[in-house]
Amino acid sequence: MLGDQRWAIIHTTQGKNEPNEVAEVSQAKVLNSPIGVSAMFLLDKANMIIDATFASEQALLETIARWWKDRQEIIHR
Repeated sequence: MLGDQRWAIIHTTQGKNEPNEVAEVSQAKVLNSPIGVSAMFLLDKANMIIDATFASEQALLETIARWWKDRQEIIHR
């Protein structure tokens, strides 16, 4: 995180460094995130980070796949 801890630079899987504002409630979690560890960030409609979780890349991909499947089932009910 940078400066006043309101912004984080996220290195994406596409190789880009993208700045995102961090919600006040998430600042401590993001500030204490380990550098170089895979993470998944939850963004609100304004692209502000509102939550984060850290795990192996494989675990994160499995979580995303499970979420997507559950979401599709809900949409098609």
